[in-house]
Amino acid sequence: DRARRPSRASEHASLLTRLYLFLMDRSGNAPGRIPDDWLDRQIAKLDRSDGDIDVLAARLAHMRTWSYVANRADWLHNPAHWQERARKIEDNLSDALHERLTQRFVDRRTSVLMKRLRQNEDLMAAVNGDGEVLVEGEYAGHLEGFVFVPDPRADGEQARVLRAAAEQALVSEIAARAQRLVTAADADISLSEHGRIVWSGHPVAELRGSDNILLPRVELITGEQLHGPAKEAVQARLDAWLKMHVTQVLAPLAALRDADDIEGLARGIAFQLVENLGALDREQVVEEVRSLDQAARGQLRKHGIRFGAYSIFAPVLLKPAPARLKLILWALSRKEVEDPFANLPAVPAPGLTSVPADLNAPAGFYSALGFRVCGTRAVRLDMLERVADLIRPVIASRAFNGGFVVTPDMMSLVGCSGEEFSGLLRGLGYRSQIEKLVPPKPAAEVPAVPAVRAEGEVPAEENATETVSEPVAGRAPAEEAPETSSDPAPAESADAAPAEPVETEIWRPSRRRHGGDTKRKPRRDRNRTEAQPQNQQDEGRDREPRKEGSKPEGKHRHGGKPHRRDARRDKPREHVSGKPKPRDREPDPDSPFAALAVLKERNRTS
Repeated sequence: DRARRPSRASEHASLLTRLYLFLMDRSGNAPGRIPDDWLDRQIAKLDRSDGDIDVLAARLAHMRTWSYVANRADWLHNPAHWQERARKIEDNLSDALHERLTQRFVDRRTSVLMKRLRQNEDLMAAVNGDGEVLVEGEYAGHLEGFVFVPDPRADGEQARVLRAAAEQALVSEIAARAQRLVTAADADISLSEHGRIVWSGHPVAELRGSDNILLPRVELITGEQLHGPAKEAVQARLDAWLKMHVTQVLAPLAALRDADDIEGLARGIAFQLVENLGALDREQVVEEVRSLDQAARGQLRKHGIRFGAYSIFAPVLLKPAPARLKLILWALSRKEVEDPFANLPAVPAPGLTSVPADLNAPAGFYSALGFRVCGTRAVRLDMLERVADLIRPVIASRAFNGGFVVTPDMMSLVGCSGEEFSGLLRGLGYRSQIEKLVPPKPAAEVPAVPAVRAEGEVPAEENATETVSEPVAGRAPAEEAPETSSDPAPAESADAAPAEPVETEIWRPSRRRHGGDTKRKPRRDRNRTEAQPQNQQDEGRDREPRKEGSKPEGKHRHGGKPHRRDARRDKPREHVSGKPKPRDREPDPDSPFAALAVLKERNRTS
């Protein structure tokens, strides 16, 4: 090395002399510049990455000299080009030198470890706070939960040596982690959206489907280091946590599953609700629901179940946390697919009442989240019931001959309009028809009339579980009666032109029959059920089924004449009864029925 020092010094002096002569050349009245062809020959000699550590280090030192030259803008004809080229060559040489140094260091580390292992010497191995496994101070891998992940840079013999050396530290560390998990608080354990149980930021188990949809099987994610009593304790702890978590988040379903106060037909509905994660399409169980009396329905209502117009469901399970857990349990029940969480559509964001439906979604995806696909939209179940609450009183009033028109309130509930809302209604079983109607005259302000409970409606205390944050099903907002005045109304102008009929889209329920029943229902039942095209019943007005042999509703006890289908609707009916006919009396002007009569009279005369 001493012999080479004078040679290096003379080479450096020669280089400086050559550069000086180039820069001092003033021929042609131009400032001196380093010729491009000469500089290219000098740099090309260094654009190589072969050689050992010493050769690469010397080459890199020379290249840094030329990088300095390239960054002197007044020394070169094209300084930007030479700066880019010098930087690229310098980076390549630096990477090659780093690779050679790493290889020499790893080879030396492996040889030392193998020598000490052959001599049966104890190696110092430890796990730091970040889960990194260190052997004799050198990185050997890291722990993810109970699984050791070796250093990916080590392979072959080196990887085997490092793993063997790390075993000592892994056995004690994994045993300590198992003990910490067994005594960990419930809040320190969580469930990921892909069905994995997470503790301390790492997955420690994953769920597998089982015969009990509310209690999946827990499968530990661990290596060979966790075994025996420690593994059994971890398994028992995670089993208990999962059972507690499901019971807390899906409390109504757990209560239905374990309830002792549900009997008979109600027990069958409860079983189906549990198996379907708290939501049933009412059309699919219409016969079972018809067979339930009020006592049986009360058993289910007491556990938070609501009998809606389109669905039977538990409103509390529509919240984000229960919906997320239900989706996981539903996915685990898909035993026909290898990865139940793969290729699932995006989950609706919390707070959305409807989203565009992914028509390629697996069957049951939206139902597990508490949504129902109607046309091109997936709508939350409670919002569909609120739409039904707006439709029901309009159909019952016969204002549009057993139909209704779409209002902004209906569309705002589900967050869509136009053709999307029309598709939603068609998905619920309604059909539309364009009819010409005379637009009603603007009504004057009318005083509010207190709401009255419809005949046969279930008392509020029986529906307590169904009225939380939702309107009582079966009740329409009170109609407002026109304000009366003692002043005579001004006479209409004789030459006022009558209003022209306007084409209006009227929606009506499609006629559907269930169970082969072709008998026409009594008129009161038909009027009551037209707002529910799918199940012919509305929530909140469920009655006990008529006993066999009893008189159907709408017929008189003493054999009065049956009502003729072609009778005029405005013709008063004759009642034949053994009781004396009540004497006529003036209607109460403050009665809501009086207000409704006034509105009907105005519609008829307009």
